[in-house]
Amino acid sequence: MIYEITLPYPPTVNHYYKFAVLKGHNKHSKGAVKVVIGAEGTKYREMVARAIADCGLPKIQGAIALRMYVYTPDKCRRDIDNVCKALYDACTEAGLWKDDSYIVFSQNFKYADPEKQGKVVLKIQQVDAEEAKAGAWLKGE
Repeated sequence: MIYEITLPYPPTVNHYYKFAVLKGHNKHSKGAVKVVIGAEGTKYREMVARAIADCGLPKIQGAIALRMYVYTPDKCRRDIDNVCKALYDACTEAGLWKDDSYIVFSQNFKYADPEKQGKVVLKIQQVDAEEAKAGAWLKGE
């Protein structure tokens, strides 16, 4: 079965993540830098979680094959891999799948004609190991 969900367009990775400087244990330590989810990332995760809950999708178990259709909000140049990272992390956090490391196949399409707010349409299918190797699930759509 192929599940489909439309999700909001993610913020840029530069706005999704923030750097936090951790204080050292003594006054001579310079501290360490840690990457954390910023305010825009937190808001985006909440929107994705709400969309997934409203849609009623089951948690996808095992190997995942997906197609991602990206509709940008404007004509700015954008790297599709940055969209993937923010979106996959938000879907993992929302419980759509256990972890994005289970994605064994991802086919991404980016459309140049902008849509007002932008959006991402995901078509998701759970596949078994043999289907994943053979790409047999691709013939079903």
